[in-house]
Amino acid sequence: MRLKAVLETVLYYRGDEEARMTSFYRDVFGLEQVSDVAFRIGGSLVLLFESEQSSVQSWPPAHGTVGPGHACFLCEPDDYDGWKQRIRGRGVAIFDEITWSEEVVSFYFHDPAGNVLEISRGDMWPLGSRRGPGSSEPASIPIAETLSYLQRVLPTPPARVLDVGCGCGELLQALGAEGYAVLGIDTNTESIAKAESRGGRAVEADFLSFEDDPFDVVFFGRSLHHIFPLSAALERVRELLAPGGLLVTEEIAIESVDAATARWLYDLDSVLQAAGMLGIDEHACHTGHQRPNNHLGPGHENMPDPLERWSIEHAHDPPLTTGEVMVARITAAFEVRLAERVPYLYRSFCDRLEASTRGAAVGRRVLELESTGIANRSLVAAGLRVVASPTAAEESQDP
Repeated sequence: MRLKAVLETVLYYRGDEEARMTSFYRDVFGLEQVSDVAFRIGGSLVLLFESEQSSVQSWPPAHGTVGPGHACFLCEPDDYDGWKQRIRGRGVAIFDEITWSEEVVSFYFHDPAGNVLEISRGDMWPLGSRRGPGSSEPASIPIAETLSYLQRVLPTPPARVLDVGCGCGELLQALGAEGYAVLGIDTNTESIAKAESRGGRAVEADFLSFEDDPFDVVFFGRSLHHIFPLSAALERVRELLAPGGLLVTEEIAIESVDAATARWLYDLDSVLQAAGMLGIDEHACHTGHQRPNNHLGPGHENMPDPLERWSIEHAHDPPLTTGEVMVARITAAFEVRLAERVPYLYRSFCDRLEASTRGAAVGRRVLELESTGIANRSLVAAGLRVVASPTAAEESQDP
């Protein structure tokens, strides 16, 4: 009795839980252990990340949702009851079971670190939407990763979502298809036109002066670190959120990149360039809060110090807000519900790889390499995700 598949995911544990976690996934699930903290099913990986705070959930996520703190496994229909018996036989409590459709049924339990695990019979129907339109294109990989994160943290449709710095509207299109009432804003006229051509609702506006009816979610996808001053941006978030609303961010912690991580980034870039697989990202879609991506830009290739090159390529006036400052300011003004570090550097490659099945395969491999490097601590996670809500005191001041 073996599991058929797992959606790629990241699970968290504290340092003293590592032995129990590896034993659990190796012995209970029978997964192929490819490193101390990585397990494989077919072409997918389960990665275990050490964290000061495990990503513990007490509710059942939607079937097939992926992201830190939840793994969805697929079993043969005839093995479903056997897996329930096996899990219970190991002394693990099943805390929920949900029938999603006539064919799809899932049961939920926790691993030793408190992550939610799902074993399901039937198809993982969200997988298609997770890959997103144009799944043979490398540019779809970052979009899919962002969607899997949003599926995990957003309230259910038809919640009202504001996408700040919406760019060309890929997320507007995807979230709208899932039933969300989503509006995008951007200061880049060309990007707004592209977003509208995809069927998204988008307006050209600056966030600090933008006005509208309250939103259930204000989302910043790699745009908050460009908005200055940050204090004014967070105050505007509070003003735009409905009671019980959420601030959701997916950002880069620029200052977190160390010399080893920068060297990995630039070495991989040089290899892919030599192989003729990378172009420049002139055609990438940028938000109005972003200048064209200067990462890996010309003129810096021969700098001997990779960290100095990273710093120069991320110079900005006014300076970009660091991850540390963003977390501190959000924590001071909001109640933080989730703060996690995730892979980020793969995005620079996916914007520049050729739009083909081969390019997409390379993009997924780069993401896998970065994830594995973070798991074994040879790389630093440059991505930062935060979910927060206004404190009760702040909410009570709203009219």
